[in-house]
Amino acid sequence: MIVFDGVAKEFADGTRAAHDLQFSIEKGEFFVLIGPSGCGKTTTLKMINRLIEPTSGTISINGTNAAEQNIHALRWNIGYVLQQIALFPNMTVAENIAVVPEMKKWNQNQIKARVDELLTLVGMAPDSFRDRMPNDLSGGQQQRIGVARALAADPGILLMDEPFSALDPITREQLQNDIKDLQETIQKTIVFVTHDIDEAAKLGDRLCLMKEGSVVQIGSASELRDSPASDFVRDFIGSSDKSMVALKEVMAPSEESKYVKNEWESEEQMLQYVTNHQNELVQAIYNGVILDDPLTLPHSSSIKEAFAALQSQGVPAIPVHEQNKIIGTVSYEELARLAVDA
Repeated sequence: MIVFDGVAKEFADGTRAAHDLQFSIEKGEFFVLIGPSGCGKTTTLKMINRLIEPTSGTISINGTNAAEQNIHALRWNIGYVLQQIALFPNMTVAENIAVVPEMKKWNQNQIKARVDELLTLVGMAPDSFRDRMPNDLSGGQQQRIGVARALAADPGILLMDEPFSALDPITREQLQNDIKDLQETIQKTIVFVTHDIDEAAKLGDRLCLMKEGSVVQIGSASELRDSPASDFVRDFIGSSDKSMVALKEVMAPSEESKYVKNEWESEEQMLQYVTNHQNELVQAIYNGVILDDPLTLPHSSSIKEAFAALQSQGVPAIPVHEQNKIIGTVSYEELARLAVDA
């Protein structure tokens, strides 16, 4: 857990970047700092790993004051991903990922195994990418290596400062999906900075909306949308913006969905998603044919992504998952109902 207790930051020129920050971030939470340019979100992020020192107040990590910890030990347990990826250009992909493990004096077998594990985790085949140089990679690939490097020493916390904002829209959306799926596997505490409300709503368990160095409101995207604390929140979020609605709010839950089954029922059923006792997807059958690679959607996916997935798969419904468990389905029917209620 990360706790901000009366934290403030004033720079030498008198600029007040943060004022009386008072909030906590739960272990394993995807927490998004959002707000207009100059609101203090990046300063707030950098105070966690002491790249910027608070002027007053305390930041505690797992019950210990961060200011009292050895700064190197503190940062080794906090991964950091920047917008400017900053891979070392003269090092291979493997060498870039291995930087912190080598500083921590891991043995070479441990390091090689960790590099291969992380490359696999971020969807990059080790044999194909281990010995590549950063300049040979696309922007999206470089950012994936940046994430792998930040996770190399298995830190408990991952800080991400507008990591996708410099990428083209298609790559950005893919990496948003990747980091959301990755979080279901690694279960780290992620603190993520963005100025993009759609990105924040898609990724965050909770959003912390800031203005002029102060916290205005903290809550889920739907809470900020439906119960804004001020006109500023309402204007920033957009109270009627249906793109912020998460699939979990729209979908038909598993027990109500006509598509989710515990076992294959009959060929008369046009579409069936068969799950095991752990609610994991086992098989998908459409018009009596087993689908080789059925799509599923994270529960935080956007309405736009759900519509695109339905069109891509060519089926009337797509399963919605949370931590790899099928929790329901979203169909054209649910999306149409949302549009009618708008």
